[in-house]
Amino acid sequence: MTLNLSAPPNFKGLNQYLPVRRYERHLPHWRQDGATYFATFNLADAIPANKQREIDATFR
Repeated sequence: MTLNLSAPPNFKGLNQYLPVRRYERHLPHWRQDGATYFATFNLADAIPANKQREIDATFR
């Protein structure tokens, strides 16, 4: 199983040569002018327990 996808058009990831502003709330956040941002999240009950165990076993 592979989850690697091509970047969408106009995607600009963080540039290692430009300044990055970092701050924390509950998790660390990074900001950089001109960069594309995305968010990921997981709801605890969004996936049935048996499927979650199958996914976990795949990525061990």
